[in-house]
Amino acid sequence: MKVGEHAGYYDHPEYLIVNFYGHMTRLKNPDEYCTEWKRWEARLLQPETFEKVLIDDKKEQTELVVSLINKDEVVALINAGDAGREGEGIQRDVYEIAFKKAKKKKTGLPLLDL
Repeated sequence: MKVGEHAGYYDHPEYLIVNFYGHMTRLKNPDEYCTEWKRWEARLLQPETFEKVLIDDKKEQTELVVSLINKDEVVALINAGDAGREGEGIQRDVYEIAFKKAKKKKTGLPLLDL
């Protein structure tokens, strides 16, 4: 791996540093579950689970973060972001996507907060 600055991240022999910026996911709109739900009627809008999707203008960075998390050499994640509820929620959403797309399960991957 070449050390230095890359599009969307920095690397170092021991670390990868990536940027999370703003909200990178959003809840699906009702019509993304079912076309009948395009019209907002309370009796119709009852998804069994609420799903999230990538925000279009953040999709490239989110996919980069997910691909870096899923590199074989990544053995831990260090959260150096906003410690507030909103900041942590943004990071957790991306981690959830990354772990769903993981080629191998990384359930034991430590997540450290700074």
